[in-house]
Amino acid sequence: MPKFEATKTPEQRIRARSTEDACGCWNWNSARPDGRANVFFFGGKYVSAYRASYRIFVGDIPDGMQVLHKCDNPLCVNPEHLFIGNQADNMADMRKKGRRASFAGSAHGMAKLDESLARQIISEYVPRKVTLKQLATKFGVSVATIHRVVLGKGWAHITQP
Repeated sequence: MPKFEATKTPEQRIRARSTEDACGCWNWNSARPDGRANVFFFGGKYVSAYRASYRIFVGDIPDGMQVLHKCDNPLCVNPEHLFIGNQADNMADMRKKGRRASFAGSAHGMAKLDESLARQIISEYVPRKVTLKQLATKFGVSVATIHRVVLGKGWAHITQP
């Protein structure tokens, strides 16, 4: 750490290394000497800048908990934009804000079917008109693929016709 910063409080150091934008985010604009971004020397070690900001301005972070962003800006270190949550909270927040990429159904990179074919498979299989093996042969995929479709695994977003 440079000598001139030794006299600054952690609060002053956070503010000096961030720039406030129109949304009120304090955008972190500093990096470690090795080039890693979003880190802050605090408590004798490098930690993520937003976790350091939360600890400095708000308080301790319980073990196993994460610091999440209300603003969805990973560079933001404004303590008013930060909150505590677990991994499930983080995933729920991500889904709620529409940031979770969906790789279900035909959006999955290895999908061999599309939604219309999956609906057709479901409509043919549910009334037990044909076996899984017959459907697999008809659609040119494995029995396991057909089984996943009828169980809704990876195709849960498909509704029956």
